[in-house]
Amino acid sequence: MIAESVRFEALSAETTYTPDTSDTAENQAMTHAISQAKRELLLLQASDWGFLSHKETAGSYSRQRIREHAGNLQAIYGMI
Repeated sequence: MIAESVRFEALSAETTYTPDTSDTAENQAMTHAISQAKRELLLLQASDWGFLSHKETAGSYSRQRIREHAGNLQAIYGMI
């Protein structure tokens, strides 16, 4: 799962998305999807889930959150 976030991060560093100026539903959806993918990646990387999981101080909750954010990121990545 972490590998997926690294792959997405590498892709986003290589790829830029510039929506055209038309305000179509497709452009809005793509812009929203990319923004959400960025949020999921930040939540996966910036939180203490990995530390909490490693130290086993939060039970299965931290592993659940890691799976949730990684799964969301993977699903969005598949859409875009």
